[in-house]
Amino acid sequence: MVVARSEDYLFGGYVDKSWESPDKWSFKSTPNAFIFSATKNQIYKQKSDLNSKSILCRKDSGPCFGMKEFALCYEGRPTSNYSHVGMEYGQSSDFYTFVSLGKKTLFNVKDYEVYMVTPVTKEESPAEDPAQAQMKPLEPAKPAK
Repeated sequence: MVVARSEDYLFGGYVDKSWESPDKWSFKSTPNAFIFSATKNQIYKQKSDLNSKSILCRKDSGPCFGMKEFALCYEGRPTSNYSHVGMEYGQSSDFYTFVSLGKKTLFNVKDYEVYMVTPVTKEESPAEDPAQAQMKPLEPAKPAK
């Protein structure tokens, strides 16, 4: 799970696949990915489970959901942070109606956090539903030398 803050907006995305760092763009698909806006109280699910581009991976880019629908540090540029939900994720029936997660499509990141979501067993939690999940912050990535 990735959570970002830009100005007064809080938003993020979840995917149950691991991120990789290939030399060329690599798409991963899963029916369990979504993008959300905590500020707007919205969840944007994928439009289709078939051939979806849930996440985009490349060694010089930060987290990227869909076709730059929520992307941080795109192509290694710290100022290339995008938010235009509508191609792979969202409620619109067409692929040309976009919604921004923040104030603008291109935004500056105030801060962000990345979490690994893991299932909680009955021994770890008294909850009735063992499928509940808990978030654990990941260790910060080390800068490339």
